[in-house]
Amino acid sequence: MFGWKEVFVGPSKENFEHVKQNLDKGEIEYRVKVKGGNSQVQKDSLGERPVSGSYYYIYVKKQDEEHAKQISK
Repeated sequence: MFGWKEVFVGPSKENFEHVKQNLDKGEIEYRVKVKGGNSQVQKDSLGERPVSGSYYYIYVKKQDEEHAKQISK
């Protein structure tokens, strides 16, 4: 995206939502993208649990990048 900078990427929907909430509070315009979505099941010592396989991306305008990074922590 020309003129937009990535400020978040990761597999955690919880972290994704947290960053979006902070950007909303800071009144920073953003765009999102979700890639993947293949449903899988992860098996470990805690049993089986679904894993979405998705990666979440958040982009802000270039001029808002530093402010967005500060409030997104």
